[in-house]
Order: sequence, then C-alpha cells, then structure tokens
Amino acid sequence: MGNQFQNKPLTKEKNILLSEIDRKKRKRKLVLATLALFGALGMAGVMGAVSLHQASAKCWDVEVKVIYADSSVFLTNDDLLKSIQPHLDSIQNFPLQQIDLNAIHRAVTKTNAVKNAGVFTTVDGRCVIEVEQRVPAVRVFNRHGESFYMDSEGYTFPANYRAAVRLPVVTGNIEEGVIKDSYLTDEWVYKSCMDDILRLAQFIAANEFWSAQIEQIFLNANGDFEAITRVGDHQVIIGDANDLEVKFKKWMAFYANTIQSKDLNEYKTINLKFEGQIVCAK
Repeated sequence: MGNQFQNKPLTKEKNILLSEIDRKKRKRKLVLATLALFGALGMAGVMGAVSLHQASAKCWDVEVKVIYADSSVFLTNDDLLKSIQPHLDSIQNFPLQQIDLNAIHRAVTKTNAVKNAGVFTTVDGRCVIEVEQRVPAVRVFNRHGESFYMDSEGYTFPANYRAAVRLPVVTGNIEEGVIKDSYLTDEWVYKSCMDDILRLAQFIAANEFWSAQIEQIFLNANGDFEAITRVGDHQVIIGDANDLEVKFKKWMAFYANTIQSKDLNEYKTINLKFEGQIVCAK
C-alpha cells in the first residue's frame, strides 16, 4: 500500500516531462515549416525577379565560338557571323525572350562544315552560338574541277585555302559534288561512288605505309580505283572498294618479293582486281 502512494509523484512528473518534450517537438516542426515556407517564397521571388529581368533584358552582344577537333580550320567566327547576318537585326538590342533561337540554329547549320550547333541566351544578355566543325576524312576533286572534303559520316563541305590537311586525295571520273545530305544514306549509297571513296580513303589513312606510298587515288572510266604511288613508276589497279584487306596484302607481298630481285619500274601495271592473284604487265 505504501509503495503505491510513493509511485504516484513519479508518474505525474514523467507525464509532465513527456508533455514538455512533445510540445518542443511541435514547436520545432512549426519553426522548420515556417523556414521552409519563407525559403520557398524567397526562391520564388528570386526566380520571379530573374524572369522579369530576362523579360525586359535586351541582347547586347552576339558571341560565336567554333570548336575544333584538331588544328585544321575550315570555319571561322567570321563565317558564322556571315551565316546569321540576316538575323542580326532581330538579335542585337532585341528582348532576349523574343529572339528566335531556332531560326538562328537553322541559319548556322546550313553551313556544311558545321557538325553540331548550340544557340542560347544568357542571364547577362548575350546570345551565344557554339558550333563543332566537321573533321574531313578525304579530299575529292571531281570531273568538273570542284574540290571538297568528306567526313567519316559522309557529309561534304567545300575545300578552302585556310587549312592544308594531309588526307587521302581522290580524283577522276567523279560526278558528285557538295550536297547537304550525307552520301551514306540509302538514297545515295546505291547510286553514288562516294561511299566507296570514303571506305578506300579510310583504309589508306589507317595504315602508315600506304599513307606514305599512295600519292592519290584515281577513279577511271571503267569505275576502277587506281593508285598513283610515290615510289615506283607503275599503275596499280585496285578495282572496287571491296576486299581491300586482301588486295593490299597481295600488293605488299608483291613488293616484298619484287624489291629483293627486280626494279619496280620494270612493271607498268599491277592489277589487284582478280581473286587469288596479281596480274602484272611490263
């Protein structure tokens, strides 16, 4: 009986303590919720201020930048500015939100040497245009006297005086020229020789010896590729661009066997077209 009366004060104190802890928890949650609300309102205010600023801000500068994969320069900042010249009046001193970024992007990507492009405005009032220049894989001279480059994706762009690039060169009976689309699309692969030109050029470029030995490739009237070499006064007929690994192995084997015993200049023609053999003529 005595023990029951002694425990009552302890139970009352415990209840008071728990109540105080619960009250403090509720108060802490209320403070945190209030801070979160003010934080959200503050962020909304900042975002609103930025939006209002951008809505009223005008473009004060057009910044262009060309990204180069190597030291070759086919496209300059001035080229980009010329491509958007008709749009400059609707960019400079124009409200940022009213600038037609898609129209600028279309104008920039009309330049064949542009691989990728990004156009955007900044909070401080600039219109930024960044482009990535295409990397050529081969230089082509067609039968009409036009010279142009083609990259690994089959896209072409005119050659210019700015860059002297060491690339495989293909000349001869080539009708094709610079187009907007890729020559590797189904539309062109079946009616053009450009995919064969690219395949042959890439094969040569990947081999240090053949890159040094082959001065240029000529496409003759029969549709066969011929190699014009730097060493040896002879014509090498490659044929089409199929089985290049086999054909060039035969060619290398011929060199290995001939150089030891004879002068390469004794042969006028080395024909690699035929399967399993090399046909030579003196």
